[in-house]
Amino acid sequence: MAISTAQYVDLLFKKLQGVAKTATATQKSASNESIASPALLRGDIVWTQSSQVPATAQVVANVTQGYLTTSRIECVADTTVPTIGGIYPTWLTNLQYWIPQEFGSTWPVKVWIDTAGAANPTVTGTQIFSTGIGGVGEFYFDTQAGVLNFIGETIPSTLTAGKSIFITGYRYVGQLGVTNLPSANIGNIQITGNTIATLNTNGDLVFDPNGTGQVVISSDLTVSGTIYANISGNITVPGANGDILFNAANVLNASSALNFNYSSNIFSVAGNIIGSNVTTGGLVFATGNITGGNITTVGTANIGTLAVTGNANVIGNITTTANVSGGFILGNGSFLTGIDATSIQNGTSNVRVTANGNITVGVAGTSNVVVFASTGEYITGLLSITGNVTAGNVTTANVNSTSALTVATGSNGNLLLSATGTGIVKITGGTGFVVPVGNTAQRPSPVDNGTLRLNSTLNDLEVYNSGSWQLVGSGNTGNITVTDQQITPDGTNTVYTLNQEATAPSIMVAINGVTQTPAEGYTVTGNIITFSEAPLVSDAIDIRFLTSPIATPGAIYNSAANSSVQVNDVPEISFTVNNAIRTKITANGIVDISTGRSIKMPLYTVAQADALTGRTEGEMIYVQNGDSGAACLAVFAGGVWKRVVLGAAISG
Repeated sequence: MAISTAQYVDLLFKKLQGVAKTATATQKSASNESIASPALLRGDIVWTQSSQVPATAQVVANVTQGYLTTSRIECVADTTVPTIGGIYPTWLTNLQYWIPQEFGSTWPVKVWIDTAGAANPTVTGTQIFSTGIGGVGEFYFDTQAGVLNFIGETIPSTLTAGKSIFITGYRYVGQLGVTNLPSANIGNIQITGNTIATLNTNGDLVFDPNGTGQVVISSDLTVSGTIYANISGNITVPGANGDILFNAANVLNASSALNFNYSSNIFSVAGNIIGSNVTTGGLVFATGNITGGNITTVGTANIGTLAVTGNANVIGNITTTANVSGGFILGNGSFLTGIDATSIQNGTSNVRVTANGNITVGVAGTSNVVVFASTGEYITGLLSITGNVTAGNVTTANVNSTSALTVATGSNGNLLLSATGTGIVKITGGTGFVVPVGNTAQRPSPVDNGTLRLNSTLNDLEVYNSGSWQLVGSGNTGNITVTDQQITPDGTNTVYTLNQEATAPSIMVAINGVTQTPAEGYTVTGNIITFSEAPLVSDAIDIRFLTSPIATPGAIYNSAANSSVQVNDVPEISFTVNNAIRTKITANGIVDISTGRSIKMPLYTVAQADALTGRTEGEMIYVQNGDSGAACLAVFAGGVWKRVVLGAAISG
């Protein structure tokens, strides 16, 4: 006997209640079933970022993805099921995890019928609804599987041969599974990637093992701050040849027995102490050697051999059974037995520390060849230097050089030649004076007024004055140097790079031979030009750089660059006022004012018109009383003014 629909419903109903079916609905209702059978919740497909799905349908980066308009999904018919009237009742998106209505009323997918391959069925197709029309075409869309089925076993009349089902809506594309958790907060602990942090201000991270357990770090531990610890036992280095390395610079590296006695403040090493710098406020005892850059102690240093590449500063005594060697050994001269601490002498040359604190150098019987004093350094005779001299201020009466004399500053420093009083900076000689040479892009910034240089881009001397670079000697007349640049557009971008700095009114821009209006057709900032709209790939763009700030070939602009007179290559002359072309004179000699507002005629009386001199055929004026006392237009023809009578007022 076949299973009835009622038996299937009883099984599904009890399963939804989370219990197992053990009897019929008559024998046991769902509330009387006692064996639990909860629905399986797979941990590997849990939507772990579902909390980031908002109540209103929208795209959230890496969480939700939209399939709208032209991004629609065209379904594929499931050919494994029988057709209904020649049409398959089941359609597959082949995509999972469509967002259902439980997240909000705007999330459910929309279903469309349109010609197969339609680009945008939301415009050309027909939307259908799950309730169908008149009991025909009811469907159910399984959001988890992405499958649409006409469950009423009827097909909508619009779904015919050559048509397809299209889906628009949103899918969940976030992380899945409890083993792939996103960054999150657990209590007062924040986990972000591989970083564990506390949310409490100045809070601690406490790792508290149980009993005799330990906190074990299986690889290297890197600490960027300070480690604070209360140590009741010892710091032990495992292994016979283990080292204790206190920092990466090897400030203290003990390769054998090392001990620090806290109560006596004594640090002792049975082996060697090797480091860049060794500094202690107590005593240093080493049966081996102490080797370092600077060794400083306020106590006593008892060592084997002391080797110092820097300074050895010892307030107490240095006791050694071997040698003391170093760059500088500083101490009380009275304890340096057998050494004249105020003088170092070899033959007739010496270095002395005088009673007044100066240091003098005598050479070959001549004293005070060099004197170092608090007021400066003084040299008798010539100072010969084969390398470089780096100094703050150098004051001298004369500087002589037998070859080229180079005076240079540090990075980005200025070289100042300053004359006092009425003195001037004067360069003598009869050959020449070379100024700095560089292109436009190498102009200095910031720059002082009076800065002079040769611009290799313009091949002209230029001087900086009152906020701009000006050509030397060009003034506002003379030759105008015009340089040219062509730009090949890509059909998309509006921003392109010029090969030199410019301003909107200092360049002439033509697209396909038509001159563009500054501020309206383009703007310029530094060496960047921005067009008001993207030029086409086929457009020919020509940029001409005009060095004259007043008049440039082909165009005259006002200071605001919003009004101009332009001579175009068409040929044509255009008059632009406030960024709008108001009048054109065409190649045929036609004055075109169609883009302007109107023409205002000169205003005269009959007497004033007759008194005009130099009248020519075709002149036109407005005469206030030319038509028997009424106003009219007048044209000069045949040696007299002839009136053009005005008609009635205009009307629609």
